[in-house]
Amino acid sequence: MMTQHGWLSTSACPTEASLADEAHARAVYDACVKRLLRLGTTTANYFTTIHTGACKVLADVLLQAGQRAVLGKVCMDQHSPDFYTDASAEESLQGALEVVQYIKSLNCSRLLPAVIPRFIPTCSQQLLAGLGQMAAQHGLRIHSHISESLDQVQFTQQLHPSSSSSSSGSSDAQVYDAAGLLTAKSIFAHGTQLMQEDMELMAERGSAVAHCPLSNFYFGDGLFDVSKALSMGLKVGLGTDIAGGYSPSMLQAQRMAVVNSHALKAAALMYGTWRAHEQQQQETDEQQQQQQQTSKRQRLEQQQQQQQQQPSDRGPEQLQQAEGPTAGSKRAASSISNPAVAAAAAAHMLTWEDALWLATAGGAAALSLQETVSHFAVGMAFDALLIDAGLPGGPFDVLQAAGEEVKQPLLLLEQFLNCGDDRNIAEVYVQGRRCV
Repeated sequence: MMTQHGWLSTSACPTEASLADEAHARAVYDACVKRLLRLGTTTANYFTTIHTGACKVLADVLLQAGQRAVLGKVCMDQHSPDFYTDASAEESLQGALEVVQYIKSLNCSRLLPAVIPRFIPTCSQQLLAGLGQMAAQHGLRIHSHISESLDQVQFTQQLHPSSSSSSSGSSDAQVYDAAGLLTAKSIFAHGTQLMQEDMELMAERGSAVAHCPLSNFYFGDGLFDVSKALSMGLKVGLGTDIAGGYSPSMLQAQRMAVVNSHALKAAALMYGTWRAHEQQQQETDEQQQQQQQTSKRQRLEQQQQQQQQQPSDRGPEQLQQAEGPTAGSKRAASSISNPAVAAAAAAHMLTWEDALWLATAGGAAALSLQETVSHFAVGMAFDALLIDAGLPGGPFDVLQAAGEEVKQPLLLLEQFLNCGDDRNIAEVYVQGRRCV
C-alpha cells in the first residue's frame, strides 16, 4: 500500500492533491455530502486533505447541507509524495489551527473540529507532538489511522525504535500515546494489526477504533476482531472508509461487519481443526515410538491374547485398529466435535443487531457523541431515517399471505438492513432538520 506503485501513491494522494483547486473541491465535497446523506449517513468523520482552503470549503458545504461532521486539516510533513505534502511541521500546524478556528467561527454545533495526522510514517515527531498539544489546548477530537497494514506497522517500527530489547520497534499506539494523541476523543481507522497490549492501552485511554470491514479486506492484511475489542472495553464504531472499499453505504458496512465476523469464525475453526490434528498426530507418533521399543514377538503375543479375549467373529480390520488411531478417528478429531474450539470460534460472531449497534450507538460513543445522538430519547438530537419497506419495485419484497397479520417492525428492519438500499430511504433528518 505504501510503495511507489501502491494505492496511496497512484490513487489516493493524486486525488487529494487535485482538491487544491477550491472550485473543484466544492464540486467534489458537494457531491460527496449529498451522496452520504442520501445513503442515510447523518454523521460523518471526514478525512480531508492538506489544503486549508479546501477544508474550509467542506465546512461551508456541511453547514448548508445539514450533515453533522467531524473534520479538520490532514497533516503530513515527511515520507510523502513531493507533490502532496506540507512544507514543514510548523506550516502544517499553522494550517491545522487555521481550519479549527474557521470551523469554530461558523458557530454550528453540528460541525466538530479535529486534528488529523495522516498516519505515523508521514508525520514527524515534532508534528505529532504539536498536534497533541493543540488537541489538548482546544479540546479537539483526534482522527487518524492505526496499525492498518503490515508494511505500515513495519515502517513505524523503523522510524520509532523501541527502548525494549524484546521489541523490534514502537507500535502505533505507543507513538500516539507518547505524543498525547491517544485520548478519550481519539478515533483511529482500521486497527487490523493491533496487538493485545495496544488494545489494552487504547481502552485505558478511552480511544476508539473505526471498524472499516470492507476496506480492511482489501488493504488491512488481517481482520479486526470487534467482539474481542468490545470485551476489552475498547470503543468501536463502524466506518466505510469510502474510497478504501467499493461502497460508501453504511448498510454495506453493516453487512460486511457480519461477514468479517464469519471470516474470523471460519479461521478459528480451521486453526482449531489443524491444532486437533497436530495434537493427534503427536499422540500417534508417541505411540509408534513406544511400539518400536517392543519386540515383534511381544506384539504378536499381545495380539494373540486380545484375540482370545474378544468374540471369534472379530476380523483382521478390527485387529489393525488396536494398534493405534486410524484415518477415520483422525477425521473425527475436528473442531466441530471439540466444544472448546467451537465456542472460541463462535465468540467472534456478530449479528445484524450488533452491526446496527456499531453503526449507531457504537459510532456515537466512538466520536464522543453518546450524549447527543445514538438513540431516541427526550433531550437527544433527532437524527433519523424514514424507511419505506414496501417500496414498489424496491430491492426486496414484503410478502404476506391473505389474512396474515402485518409483519413485525423488527422483521421489516432486518429485511431492510440485509436487503435494502438508498431507494428505501424516504427521508433523512439531522438534529431535527430534514436533509433528504
